[in-house]
Amino acid sequence: MDIVGKHLAFVKDQQAIQEKLARKYEAEPWRCELHLKSAQQFMELADDIAKQQNAEQNDLAEPVNGVSRPSIFLTLKDIEGLPDDLVKELSFSESDKLEFTIAGIIDEAGGVLSLDKILVGIYYKTKEIVRRNILISRLYRMAQKGVIFPVPGKKGVYSTRQITDGELKRLFGQDVDAADFE
Repeated sequence: MDIVGKHLAFVKDQQAIQEKLARKYEAEPWRCELHLKSAQQFMELADDIAKQQNAEQNDLAEPVNGVSRPSIFLTLKDIEGLPDDLVKELSFSESDKLEFTIAGIIDEAGGVLSLDKILVGIYYKTKEIVRRNILISRLYRMAQKGVIFPVPGKKGVYSTRQITDGELKRLFGQDVDAADFE
């Protein structure tokens, strides 16, 4: 675990503790409110840390000082509209084309998609049936390269960018607990 990840886990633990203390002291509104305020601050800090961590790991990070960092891997957007002669000169395989298709399917769905939806999307786009275990292996390799990201706490759900805790709560409901992200 990297140092930022270690601190992120600590901040999430502190948020959970403050939320528990707020519930414990519900009978004392002033004390409950202080714990809720601290929990909110820890949640915002966790989101900020996660955003910073994402920016460092994600080639598609927001510009830093007005300069954006380009991705070192080709994407479907990079090759769209290129002349056939140039495409023939590029070194990418059928496997890369599948990755382009997968990333495109996830993007078209809003950036977050389940494994089942990806399987269906591949079929509709290519009319090919990809075996589940082969797709899982492909998604794992794509995640290792930083092309896609598994959504924390949601098995079989992937995103084309890292999702913060706040975004998880908005996407999957407010009942998501900090312990679910570990």
